[in-house]
Amino acid sequence: MSLAFLLSRGELSFNNPENHVLKVQGLTSGFKKGICLIDGKEEIKGVEFDTFLPTVLGNLSSLSYYRAMYPDSDNHLIPILPGDGFNFQGNWKGRQYLSMFRGGDSTTRDLPALLKWVSELSLKFNVKGNFFLRTEKQSYLHFLKPNEGLGGVFLQEKEQIHSPFLFLSLDYRQITKE
Repeated sequence: MSLAFLLSRGELSFNNPENHVLKVQGLTSGFKKGICLIDGKEEIKGVEFDTFLPTVLGNLSSLSYYRAMYPDSDNHLIPILPGDGFNFQGNWKGRQYLSMFRGGDSTTRDLPALLKWVSELSLKFNVKGNFFLRTEKQSYLHFLKPNEGLGGVFLQEKEQIHSPFLFLSLDYRQITKE
């Protein structure tokens, strides 16, 4: 989830009028390995790493980064929302990760439908994990529990210092019934 937060911060920096870039230094070896296994890492905007990040050959990428959406696929794990941004998804050390960032018009968002989607995903796959949603005005946090839909959500109002955006991040593991 930390990597998804970093990518969204980079996107916000890059999309401001000065086109700033986040310079990331002092990465741990685990963080470097995670970045190296991202399919599409060359498309990342707004983040510059101070270290050599090789492309790993002969290994299947466990994480995928792509701009906005796959244009020729109707099979999307994350709901399609309008706006410029990225999707980041995959699995790492037994956990599933789904993250999305969109910039643009906040009036085109349907947050209740997005929250309903998270609740349905949680019930359908019997998951345990974390759900985080951030907009330019608010942040939402929810701990996903097996066999429960979306219950109480921690909500925090934010000072609006960024252009309109939406960042969603889920990290979870599926709980199997014994």
